[in-house]
Amino acid sequence: MPLIKTIKGKILLAVAIGFVTLLILCIYTPFYGLGSKTEQEIHDWALSRAPVGSSVEEVQTFIQSQGWEQNYNWKGTPDHSSETFYPGVKGGHIIGANLGQFRGLFFTCNIDAYWGFDANGKLIELRVRKMYDGL
Repeated sequence: MPLIKTIKGKILLAVAIGFVTLLILCIYTPFYGLGSKTEQEIHDWALSRAPVGSSVEEVQTFIQSQGWEQNYNWKGTPDHSSETFYPGVKGGHIIGANLGQFRGLFFTCNIDAYWGFDANGKLIELRVRKMYDGL
């Protein structure tokens, strides 16, 4: 003897199962593109496109080609006496970019990157950072 006898009950059950399935998918697969990659994977990919030794102009061209917003540009004499030197990248010229914001059901993920250059304007270091903000 069937548990749900009416068509209305069967439709309601199908909708409920569909909703629960969608909810599970939203929680466990929230990101696409860079959002689905680890910091290390993004770091390695970006360095494959603009490797150590690249000029500031080459890195800026790479940033623009990806449609990212360059939002940090610092030049000076860094004081690396502290391990917390912002943004944690070595160099006398540092540029940074926002790589995007990715949304899950209950949180967002912001990704940014900072490229550090030596006195000759050559890339010496890259740092990628993913920051999560839960709702």
